[in-house]
Amino acid sequence: RSSPSTKQSHTRKLVVGPDTRCSNCQTGSTSLWRRNVSGSPVCNACGLYFKLHGQQRPLNMRKDTVQGRKRKQPAKRKKRNNVNQDLITKSSSKIFQFI
Repeated sequence: RSSPSTKQSHTRKLVVGPDTRCSNCQTGSTSLWRRNVSGSPVCNACGLYFKLHGQQRPLNMRKDTVQGRKRKQPAKRKKRNNVNQDLITKSSSKIFQFI
């Protein structure tokens, strides 16, 4: 067991307040707050851009609104007509007519 003083705190919780701003683009609204390499809060867009491109997200890419996803609505399932059951019933009734 390690004592609390020697334990490394590599999983710091990001405390998000109403005045939290992205350290790159200064936005205050995002779907997810991240941390940059220096530990400052960044918005989801800036964090993902840096992760993908290895450089800060340009300010001209900033948008004032959080873009929502356009998800497809699940199709309603149709009830299958039990055609096979109807055929079995009709054919069995014909068999009994011949007996």
